[in-house]
Amino acid sequence: SDMTRWTAVHVKTGYRYDVDVPRDVARELHGRLIKAGLASGNRGSADTVAEAADADAGTKGWSNGVDTRTRRFDNTAFPFRAMGQLDGDATSGCSGTLIGRRHVLTAAHCLYNRDNDTWYVNTLFRPGREGTCGTATCQPYGQHAGDWFFTPAAYRTSTNYDDDFGILVLVTAPGDTTGWMGYVGISESDLRDYCDDDVSGDGRCFN
Repeated sequence: SDMTRWTAVHVKTGYRYDVDVPRDVARELHGRLIKAGLASGNRGSADTVAEAADADAGTKGWSNGVDTRTRRFDNTAFPFRAMGQLDGDATSGCSGTLIGRRHVLTAAHCLYNRDNDTWYVNTLFRPGREGTCGTATCQPYGQHAGDWFFTPAAYRTSTNYDDDFGILVLVTAPGDTTGWMGYVGISESDLRDYCDDDVSGDGRCFN
């Protein structure tokens, strides 16, 4: 199809909109954002905090049931402070990453419940969250309410997780302080080629 359909929900009113975006228009907008420098990352205004280097960081992860991750304790260093928790409690919840001043990339299932056709309208984003407390020690950049939810319309009618991604637009702009990661659009075939060639040479790609 030459059209991409998104579902947009306004948190305060609960109004839901279907937004059809022609693919050529989306490509044009993406190109303009890149040209204007709005798709790139930003370190934010927060003080830069040095963090001990981890020589094995490139090989750590969670794949095929094998967890080689280690806990990070200093999430006030960039880029880790641009990542955070969506809702949940002290030991659970979804993750999200700032890709703009107030735009959080996350999974669609963290915004919308297909089982009962409801949206998690009370979702809060806590950038740089670390630990199991509920104070500023664990939430160094506070918590920020959502204003708009965007998910692919296909996710709402599907039984699989092929379109399980979404954008949470926040009321405030924590990215001014924490910075943000930016984004890039890569086709699945290009991504596979990248991993097949393993151009990084450090084992970050996997099958």
